Amino acid sequence: MRHQAGPVRPTILIADPESAVTDMLTAALEPAGYATVTASTLEHALAILSAQAVDGILVNTFVPRWSDAALAPARELRKAAPGVPVILISPDLEAAELDPHHEGLAGILTKPFAVPDLLLLLQQLGL
Repeated sequence: MRHQAGPVRPTILIADPESAVTDMLTAALEPAGYATVTASTLEHALAILSAQAVDGILVNTFVPRWSDAALAPARELRKAAPGVPVILISPDLEAAELDPHHEGLAGILTKPFAVPDLLLLLQQLGL
């Protein structure tokens, strides 16, 4: 049995191949009250999800150009963690034109995005 010193912090999985992005998001989320776990590949993110529960997922498209394949990582993570909100992070402005709910996503952020926008989205999701 684990004893917590304070309230349980929501855990956010950050799946992005760029360590600068995962480092920046970790540095922004942890002081805001979130625990983070990072993955640099889709396979690593799936392994994390099979080993531990998370409360939310931030996932990069993992592809350099926008196509339907850009949604594949988010779809796979959504299947691996049903009910966990998945937010897609994309460097491509075409992603902003998608309806996230139609795609089964909790939200879409296009790079560069403002950290307060991410924190607001997480709060709106109840995290």
